[in-house]
Amino acid sequence: SCTGCHQNNLKGGDPVIPGSPQVADITSSGNVGKWTEEQFLTAMRTGKTPEGKELQPQFMPWPMTKSYTDVELKALYVYLRN
Repeated sequence: SCTGCHQNNLKGGDPVIPGSPQVADITSSGNVGKWTEEQFLTAMRTGKTPEGKELQPQFMPWPMTKSYTDVELKALYVYLRN
C-alpha cells in the first residue's frame, strides 16, 4: 500500500491528495535511510519522526502501522533500506 502515495519507486514526490504535503522519499536515499531500526519502529508506532516531524494520520496511516508486529516493521525497514 505504500506505493499508492510514495510511487512505485518509493521516492515520493508531488502530493497525490489535494491539500496534502509533499510525499516523502522512503528509500535509503531519503530521511528513512538515515534512521536506525529503532527510530523507524518508533515513527511507525507514534507518528513522530526522529527529525521531530509529526506524521498526519490522514496522509500517513501510522495508526495502522502501530499495530504491526516487530517482525513486520523490521522487515519493512530492511526492504526500504535496500
